[in-house]
Amino acid sequence: MYAENVDKLSISLPSFFIQFINNYIATHNSQSPSHVIQEALQLLRDREEPINCQLGQGHNDELERAYRDAVQEFDTAWEITAKDGLSNETW
Repeated sequence: MYAENVDKLSISLPSFFIQFINNYIATHNSQSPSHVIQEALQLLRDREEPINCQLGQGHNDELERAYRDAVQEFDTAWEITAKDGLSNETW
């Protein structure tokens, strides 16, 4: 996931976080505790980006994410019913 410029960091976590990390690795075929922490930090970073966008930073990233989310919400069944059976000539 993040192979370039890797630095080591020693952290202390409560046992319930360690148990969560181990369960996550087992149930999601994650590579390592470090990978789980990296995923969690990426989620925090993604959550913080809209705040940075309000400050004028990362606007394109936020817009791209919004479009990606909108496409996922697209309902193909709506396209079938949108015309209510009318032909193109009627429109």
